[in-house]
Amino acid sequence: AIADIDSEVVAVPKSNVLAAIEHDAAFAQGLLAALAKQVRDLRGTIEIRNIRRASDRLLAWLELNATGSPAKLHLSRPWAAVSAELGLTPEATYRGLADLERSGSIQRPNRQSVVLKTLTGADAGSTTKSRRQQSQPRARSAQS
Repeated sequence: AIADIDSEVVAVPKSNVLAAIEHDAAFAQGLLAALAKQVRDLRGTIEIRNIRRASDRLLAWLELNATGSPAKLHLSRPWAAVSAELGLTPEATYRGLADLERSGSIQRPNRQSVVLKTLTGADAGSTTKSRRQQSQPRARSAQS
């Protein structure tokens, strides 16, 4: 594993984790919730990586990760790490950010913060879904 930020690793024996799952319902529920969130996040990332245009892919990622009203995001890691997550080069990410800023979709008060102008926090999911559907290539019919 590669850490994008300063991190501390703690090793816990498998037998301790299994015992906690078996005897501590709150621990088991918390673990399941954390794993379910990871699955949702990974599904979202896969869906976003299927968007063709870099600026659309980046905007979908911003919409998915921004919170509040207006929707805002403050990065705790470099944009290069976001680029890798999205399957973009850092250059494509920076061009995409510039395109989104020029179009008025986002505002960047500083290098690590983004304010989305296209939605509020409650609208994020529906906007992202419709933009993804527009960016998806159409399936060809089997008869052509």
